[in-house]
Amino acid sequence: MSRTAIVSSEVAIGEVAATRPRKLSTYRRIEALWAYLFISPTMISFFVFVLGALIYGLGLSLYRYAFFAPPQFVGLDNFRTLLQDQRVVNIFGNTVYYSIAMVAFDLVWATAVALALNSYMPNFLKILYRMIFFFPVLTSGAVIAIVWRYLFNADLGIINWFLGRFGVAKIPWLMSSKWVRPAVVLFTVWNGVGFNMVLILAGLRSIPKTLYEAADIDGAGRVATFRHITIPLLTPTLFFIIVKGFIGVFQLFDQPFMIARGGPGDASRSIVMYIYELGFQAMRLGSASSVALVLFLIILLITLLQFWGGKHWVFYR
Repeated sequence: MSRTAIVSSEVAIGEVAATRPRKLSTYRRIEALWAYLFISPTMISFFVFVLGALIYGLGLSLYRYAFFAPPQFVGLDNFRTLLQDQRVVNIFGNTVYYSIAMVAFDLVWATAVALALNSYMPNFLKILYRMIFFFPVLTSGAVIAIVWRYLFNADLGIINWFLGRFGVAKIPWLMSSKWVRPAVVLFTVWNGVGFNMVLILAGLRSIPKTLYEAADIDGAGRVATFRHITIPLLTPTLFFIIVKGFIGVFQLFDQPFMIARGGPGDASRSIVMYIYELGFQAMRLGSASSVALVLFLIILLITLLQFWGGKHWVFYR
């Protein structure tokens, strides 16, 4: 082969090698463009309805504002009024009570049901029980609230009738400030325990069976196996449920509103109910925004503390 042919072939190879990165770069640009187009609706909704609403609420908390009156700048007066309002303190206390009681009760109940369903039983029974426990999650909250209001009826309710068989006096569930919060907790946990049960059941089934077989060969009992294998490997699922549970309960609205209307008095009122009433019934949008901002900061602080504490007890394989 002549020198001229060799040189020309080397030039041709170089040109092909030079055009490939260009084509690859163009393909990646087009791919990135399509990716941005697909995620643009979600990003626009986030910036408009989440970040934009947060900034607008922050600005609104500095004003005394109603729908039919011009806004008046009051600075931090809304927050000072919030700190001096004993009613707000009591309602925040209700929300803290709900968060601790509901998360703990829900976690224990869902774990117990998931462990039972993960044990040996016929498959048709497992499917049946999963359907029974998950069905309330799919049912309308308003319909469930109507049913539970009848169940909690002091005179004709089935719960008091059942407790009366054991000599327990009639409990005024929805008419007593002492009993209405436990009633809301019981109703809410029953309504949502099926979802957490499915999560824990998935976590249990992700644990390798070889670990249980090794523990059985070493002579470990059920309690030791549950303590040293099941619980540590289930901690990521439990951590997710706890974080999600606290965020959800601090935003609780439907259950206390539908079953007790926040009463009697403020005994069962949640902080989101108070924000709704303050903003859309009393038309004090500035005050409502200040309460909402404080709630946002509390949820953010609790979530950060949970992630910080999770480093010390959550075990990731």
